[in-house]
Amino acid sequence: RARYTHRLSTHMSALLLLPLGFSPALRPLPAAPACGLRSAAVPLARRGVAVAMDASDIDSLLEDVEVEADAEEVAAPAAAPPAEPSDPLGGLAEGSWEMTAEGGVERLRVAVAGKLLTFESGKLARLASGAVTAVTGDTHVFCAATIDRRTPPRPIDFTPLRVDYCERKSAAGRTNGGYIKRDGRPSDHETLVARIIDRPIRPLISAGWCLETQLAAYVLAYDGVHPPDALAVCAASAALALSEAPFPRPVAGVRVAQVDGALVVNPSPEQLRGATLDLVVAGTKEAVMMVEGSGDFVPEETLVEALEVGLGAIATIASAIEDWAERIGQPTHAPGFLPPAAGVAPYLDAFEVDGEALPNAYRKAMVGGTKEQRERACVDLQARVVEEVVGAQRREAAAAEAAAARAARASSLFGLRGSLRARPRGPHRPAGQPSRPAPTGSARCETTP
Repeated sequence: RARYTHRLSTHMSALLLLPLGFSPALRPLPAAPACGLRSAAVPLARRGVAVAMDASDIDSLLEDVEVEADAEEVAAPAAAPPAEPSDPLGGLAEGSWEMTAEGGVERLRVAVAGKLLTFESGKLARLASGAVTAVTGDTHVFCAATIDRRTPPRPIDFTPLRVDYCERKSAAGRTNGGYIKRDGRPSDHETLVARIIDRPIRPLISAGWCLETQLAAYVLAYDGVHPPDALAVCAASAALALSEAPFPRPVAGVRVAQVDGALVVNPSPEQLRGATLDLVVAGTKEAVMMVEGSGDFVPEETLVEALEVGLGAIATIASAIEDWAERIGQPTHAPGFLPPAAGVAPYLDAFEVDGEALPNAYRKAMVGGTKEQRERACVDLQARVVEEVVGAQRREAAAAEAAAARAARASSLFGLRGSLRARPRGPHRPAGQPSRPAPTGSARCETTP
């Protein structure tokens, strides 16, 4: 407790007794706080009030005035009433999901493993083919899926996919301590997480997709409780499912750990310190696609149970993403999807080269000689088969394509010149935008945790 003692001397000509609420003009004055007597005493001369009291009366009233106040009551405001416990699932039942739209932003909320997982699309990277921000707790992971539409599509025998994952120190409110403050090349951990994203997604892209595709994942915020690696798998899957790439079966990823004998889905780093089993599981709603982790002499039954628990959570997230993609996903970019023609394999099996079946000719080319000779023999055999099968059609198509390109180039050139001559001067630019006033724009300022 704090004790405040104020003594006023009688050798004063005029006083205003504001602390006691007394006024010679018989007008009640508001009383000052108990601990603020010194600041409330103001000379009457400044207010033009006459005083008809002598010094002895004042001295008798103010002798040994002591005021006691509780320091905690003065320094700290009254405590707020206890807040009601919030629902960690946001009003959703376990294993359910909800799709909403507001202000051009599409949201998907999924209740899984006692936590709420939120996906947002339409706020960031709106020019990308698919862009999703996955949020759990205060951890935000953004992923954008983009495709290369400028390169002419050509059939290829592999999936043209690149995955990048970046954990910036600013996401955790930190910065480099050395001279160079910027983030450098990807660390080993970021490279490994990018591989975790790549493994379950690459085999599920439909055969025949021939356009370069990139998945770029960034950790925007990290709260130190919800690790972003498994969340990045979900964000990448959702972004690719909403994009124009053929990805009909979305995947999801979770982390399963055994803590104090119990299996926990998406544990915190503190729980992982004492875990005897740590698994990162990814897959579709039907089956597991990828498993990575470590254990401390864990029985096989426990490992199988952990996979089943992880697959249950994965099925919920993957099913929610699939429904969300059916609602707001874009159609497949048809020019970039060149599936293998039907009947090609039986035709090549029956094709003959110099009176010998093609499979037998390949076997002979791969036997004998040096490595360079075998490779050259296989390449020559492949070029010969392609020339005999589609050589004439390819030359005709190439000639027709070159002629059409020349005609289109000439017509567009002359058409542009004519339109420029005939176009009247007006307030619009060639693309149709008005030159004056400038186009209006919009801006949004939001902060991450």
